[in-house]
Amino acid sequence: MTRSGAEVAKADGMAASARGANPEWLEEAFGVVIQVAERRQYFTTDAVMALVNQQCKHTTHDLRAMGPVMQRAAREELVKKANLLPINSVRRSLHACPKTVWESLIWHGNDGA
Repeated sequence: MTRSGAEVAKADGMAASARGANPEWLEEAFGVVIQVAERRQYFTTDAVMALVNQQCKHTTHDLRAMGPVMQRAAREELVKKANLLPINSVRRSLHACPKTVWESLIWHGNDGA
């Protein structure tokens, strides 16, 4: 199947974002995704970023690097895109932009933060 120009551009952007990100932050953020996925059946990256801001010792210059982190979690079959409509972000910096809802594949059964 041939990818559209938009799909190619998206993949290129995600790869560039991952290459430019702090590797330590990427690993810490991935660990946070696992924590959230164990605790919540459905979530957006808003929930992940709330914990990243609390727990991660490292930072990265561009938070769009969360996209590659979520892609990794999906590749590793920890999460998948939920069959739900996007939810507007609660993060002020994102101006209520629609966020993908993720479904955990490792959820332990009791939703909690």
